Amino acid sequence: MMIRKPSGDLIEFIKAHLDDEDAILTAIPKFDMPKSDFERQVLREMRIVLRDNMDKISEKTTEDVMKWEDFSLFYNSLEGFDYPHKDKLLEFI
Repeated sequence: MMIRKPSGDLIEFIKAHLDDEDAILTAIPKFDMPKSDFERQVLREMRIVLRDNMDKISEKTTEDVMKWEDFSLFYNSLEGFDYPHKDKLLEFI
């Protein structure tokens, strides 16, 4: 996070708690994404992953439905899929 013009109070607070990261972190307001927005974001990202890997998917199987174990192995083998919560995305699926 970058603050262009920090207030004097903010600067004093940081100076007072310079050695106490926990105090600084707890003072920062948290942003909680609504569950529906999170799910929409996950589905959007999953569509991108599936679209980008369509060739690999069509090579993997000709069936419309895949066993979960096969899909899980395939999903974990995708290269170039650098999603920080890849395991959580799989759980969501």
